[in-house]
Amino acid sequence: MKPTDLNLTNIPVLSKLGRPYRLLSIAKNLQMSSKWINKLEHWHWYYFFIYTDDLSLFGFEFDYQDNFVQKFNHEATRKIFDSL
Repeated sequence: MKPTDLNLTNIPVLSKLGRPYRLLSIAKNLQMSSKWINKLEHWHWYYFFIYTDDLSLFGFEFDYQDNFVQKFNHEATRKIFDSL
């Protein structure tokens, strides 16, 4: 999975399970330092989403080269989101 595979608009779409969700926020993971790759500064990024049917959250983290790192459930997403 790459960030380009995600729906990064504010328009709700349906998940594979039929649940409506939309992008909530994008943030740098400031717990990780940046890296210079090909003379460009790269970061780890968080992508946060909200299910619009019950307002539960989920998120993803991608690394310096846009590789998937991990998915976050509602509780983990809230903890990260609240620490920003």
